Order: sequence, then structure tokens, then C-alpha cells
Amino acid sequence: MKGLELSKRYYHDCIKSIIEKDIPEISQKYAAGLIGPCSEVLGNDDEFSRDYMWGPRCYLFLGDVDHEKYALSVDTALNHELPPDFLGCPTRFEMSGNGGMPSKSGTGFHQVCITTPERFIELSLGIKALPASDFQWLFLSEQRLLELVRGEIFDDFTGEISHLRQSFAYFPDNVWKYRIAYNLESLGWEDDLIYLCGVRDDRISMNVNACKTVEKLMRLVFLLNKRYAPLSPKWLQREFRKLPEIAPQIEGELLCILEAEDYHDKVDALNFIYETILTWMKSEDLCDSYARQIRVNVSGVRIDIQKSAKDVFRSISGELAQKAIGGIPIGAVDQWMINEDFIMSADHMNSFTSVYNPERTERNRPGDLFIVPPL
Repeated sequence: MKGLELSKRYYHDCIKSIIEKDIPEISQKYAAGLIGPCSEVLGNDDEFSRDYMWGPRCYLFLGDVDHEKYALSVDTALNHELPPDFLGCPTRFEMSGNGGMPSKSGTGFHQVCITTPERFIELSLGIKALPASDFQWLFLSEQRLLELVRGEIFDDFTGEISHLRQSFAYFPDNVWKYRIAYNLESLGWEDDLIYLCGVRDDRISMNVNACKTVEKLMRLVFLLNKRYAPLSPKWLQREFRKLPEIAPQIEGELLCILEAEDYHDKVDALNFIYETILTWMKSEDLCDSYARQIRVNVSGVRIDIQKSAKDVFRSISGELAQKAIGGIPIGAVDQWMINEDFIMSADHMNSFTSVYNPERTERNRPGDLFIVPPL
């Protein structure tokens, strides 16, 4: 049985009846569901997933006043009355790292998190309400947004958590385009290096650039489908296969970029992918007609993906249109930050505001312009 279905049955068969019997004051004033981290929220759990945090669990969302008044009573009732196992799975867990491991001894804590909708997004996203500006969206972790909108709410008597999930369903239009423009621009940093490293027989470097390019292409396709992408590469392919647009046409070519021995085959596959993506983007009025760019002194032709980045960036309005380095979008924090611990920490993500408004060093001495060209 999948973890999401297990938790849903656990709620309906056990948790709900305990609340109705012991704390009837809140029986029509809460929401319950399974969202947040872990593979079962995405439906990707399997026989290899049943260790860390896997098992019967649930979130209970109360209003602020009811949480203050009843959270301890709910926790006490659940501790006393939840069965030690449910459908053959332990319901008690032992703390390990940042979460729980199923308890073989039957001791430990239940994984029913009693919280409020506001507190959930405050701790996971670092905000208490929907961002007031497009700029604030740049500091939200896409992984945390994915955790908020996936999974399932089993019951929602107040509607608050369902409303929040809908409000965060996807990035606003300007934020979406800003992330696309950065992704397209950054693809140009590695894609031609596949050929240049291959022609020099630098095979390790060729394949490092191929791997980076494939991941960026996959994340671009998530953006074009308006679906949040998982941070962990572990689930990137499984979630990619669920995308309705573009992904089915290019998965084989992505594998070719990774697996082909001949760099000519890699570049041919890359051009096919670019043609597929940019044709779709043009049909959605996201870019103009694309052009092939001939690389000087290299026997090869590739599509200039960065031209389309500029097309998308020019269509952005508002404050994000000014957030650029040399006319190139800076991107959202989790697009250029590679430290996953930072990306998963709302406090750290919120600390990057100054990156978008740096103090400029004046270039007013002879030779300054030749040291590092200004951007």
C-alpha cells in the first residue's frame, strides 16, 4: 500500500474518531491531511522508502485560537488512544536526525503534527501569508512549495489550508517568466562545452557539462508545464515523466546526451530538444522564432538558446524587470544556490535580499575596465 493511502485510512479509521469522542469542541473546526516532505506525498514511495518517516502519519490544522486551547489535549488523547500499529505498520516513531524512524519497540511519539496553516507556511516557507510582491517569491524554495501543494487534504472543515494551497499553486506570471529566462540563459553556459570538450577528447569534462545541461533542461520543462520540480535528483525523472507537455517527446534524447559515446550524437540530441522546446514556447508566445548560431572554428551548429532567454526577459513587467546583471536575469535564489541545506531552510533563504541590490564598485581608475569587464 502507498504511504498516502495508508495515512488517509489511518486518519479516517483512528484519528478522526478520537477527536470526535475526546475533543468534540473541534470536530468540525480543523483540517487533516498529508502534505510536506517525503516520497509518499509525491506518490513515489516504494519498498525502498519504508524507513525514514514512512508510516501512518498526518497533519492536523487548527485555527490559532483552537490550537492555543486544544493542541495539548489532542496530543494527549492521541498518545493514549492510537493503536501501537495500524495495518501492520508501527504508529510510534523514534527521533533520528530531523524526523522519525519507525519504532520497533512500540515506544516513541506518534507522527500526527498538530499545527496551524499559518505556522506551517511560516516554518516551511519563511512567510505568514501569500507574498506581497513578485520579488518576495524569489526567496521561496521550489521544493517547499512542492511539499505544500502536493499530497492530499483528507478533511477540511474550515477551508483555510485548502485556500492556502490554491494560493500557492504556482508562481505568478512575472516570477514564472523570470525563472524561465534565467534557466534559458544558464543553459548557454554549458551546452556548447559538450562539443568543445568532446572535440578535445576531454571526456570527463564533456560528460560533466552534459549532466549539468540535462538537469537544467528537465527543470526548464517543469517550468514550462507550470509544475514545481523536486529539489532532489532522486525524484527528478519520476516527476518528469508525469509532465504532459514536451517531456514525452524528449526523454530519449536526454538519455542520448548522457549516454552517447560520440559527442556529435550528444549535440544532435541537444539540438532536437532545443527545437522541440522552442517550437512549443513560440506556440505559447513565450519567444520569437529561434535561430541557429554557427560557432566560429568549430564544425558544428547549435541553436542559440540565450536569444530566447532575452525574448522572455523582455516580456517581464514590474520590479523583476530591473533585477539583472548586464541585462541577464539573476534568477530565483534556489536556481543559483547549490547548497541544499540553505535551500531547504526558510531562514537562510530570506537572508539573500542584499544579493539583488549590491553596492557597486566605481571603475574610475586607468585600466579598471580591463581587469574584469563591468556587468
